[in-house]
Amino acid sequence: MNAETKNIHFGFLALLCLLGLTVFLSYAPLGAWKEVVAYAFASLKALIILLVFMKFMKSGEVSLTYFALGFLALLILVIFVMDDLVFRTI
Repeated sequence: MNAETKNIHFGFLALLCLLGLTVFLSYAPLGAWKEVVAYAFASLKALIILLVFMKFMKSGEVSLTYFALGFLALLILVIFVMDDLVFRTI
């Protein structure tokens, strides 16, 4: 088995383990931290998919640039939403 196949198998097993942890922790009494933990696991799963299955680090500078621009746009949107939630008067 070559290194690429091992990476794909490792990524798949990591995603399955994170899925199991997500289901397990959905029943845990975490209170307000439940959403934070769920978003952390979702981010980790997205990172695994990006690095292992999409081969993002081998894709070149153009892909990295577009990823950075997309992440910056998402960050700006999140900042505007948080600003709206904090300063909105009812």
